Amino acid sequence: MRKLTWIRIRSVPVLIFDSLGVDYLKEAIPSGVDYVVFTFRDQFPIALSPVLLWFWMRAIIRLGVGFRQAYMIAMVDSHRPKAILSFADRSEVLGIYQDYRNEVLVISIQNAVRHPHHFLHLRRAPNYFALGKDALRSFHHYQIPYKRCVSAGSLPLGIFCSRNPIAREADKLVFVSSYRLSFDHLEGEPGEDMYTKAQARAHSRIFRHALRYAEDSEMELVVVAKGKVRFEGEHFHEEKQYFDQLSGDKSFTLSSTVKDTLGSYRQALTAEFIVGLDSTLLYEAFSVGAKVLFCWGADEYLLNCAQSLTEHLPSQVLLDDVNYDAFANKVDFLRNLSPQSYSRMIAQVQSEYVDTKQDHPLHETLKQEIEDHLDLA
Repeated sequence: MRKLTWIRIRSVPVLIFDSLGVDYLKEAIPSGVDYVVFTFRDQFPIALSPVLLWFWMRAIIRLGVGFRQAYMIAMVDSHRPKAILSFADRSEVLGIYQDYRNEVLVISIQNAVRHPHHFLHLRRAPNYFALGKDALRSFHHYQIPYKRCVSAGSLPLGIFCSRNPIAREADKLVFVSSYRLSFDHLEGEPGEDMYTKAQARAHSRIFRHALRYAEDSEMELVVVAKGKVRFEGEHFHEEKQYFDQLSGDKSFTLSSTVKDTLGSYRQALTAEFIVGLDSTLLYEAFSVGAKVLFCWGADEYLLNCAQSLTEHLPSQVLLDDVNYDAFANKVDFLRNLSPQSYSRMIAQVQSEYVDTKQDHPLHETLKQEIEDHLDLA
């Protein structure tokens, strides 16, 4: 249940819409520019303001939206921002507000690799800074109007790479977790969707394959946790229990994923090799040249669902078999490739899903966009 939160309405040059990824978004705001964070996540902001009431009624009448969306739009409008940044890239409010206030620079930043149907509910999009080229294909397929769609790369990855040189550690194998609480309660549950069941089957299978491979090859296995925690060393209890049960007496390390930090990149990008299922982190690592095996084929149903997220991947980096031997052969082949050979193999496709520009990371691009817009506003 959301708690009522009193806020002070004031005019600001930049408004961050939603608290998701707010620490990353702050990196994209030019130095010295005032901003405010506005969110409905876990709270319901209220203010005593006749201007807010007037804006709310006007949004309902002019835009034909419901009371809640109109209230969100009115709240945003009351701050009179010249630019809006958001990591909540599937929020309808952003596209509606961009149409309503065309003079405002509204930027929506894609925060995860998505299946095309995940965009279906969007009525329109503002300036959409996509991870790669896939979002634009989805917009065209579903005829979703947008102001601009830019293949721009990952905001947090760009921040990490701008601060940290990438150095691989030999004999370090990383498994990127896609754990969901529902994985523990799927047996005999006809109400659960087929995708989640397939995801759970594939996830446990690949983790066991990674355990066995690490043991056979004398590698260190590190699991990058899915569940967000408050501080380093804390572990999401259910996820840790899930992996402990699967591992038996085999050794692995569970690495915390602290909310809004870059720790998962530090673990993944220092690995000699990375395996996983459907995590955005896999595609991000692939975009900067990491050796990755995408394990969609650990379940036939899952592989069939992932056509749009696999069609541009080289066959060498895509597992298309459930058996351990197929997994081990793929990992062995990729590990034995020289860095130059691997780079040549992926060069034409590594930017399809995440278009990383290491010489000009996304937060610097966004700073320039905002500076240029504020100079004109």
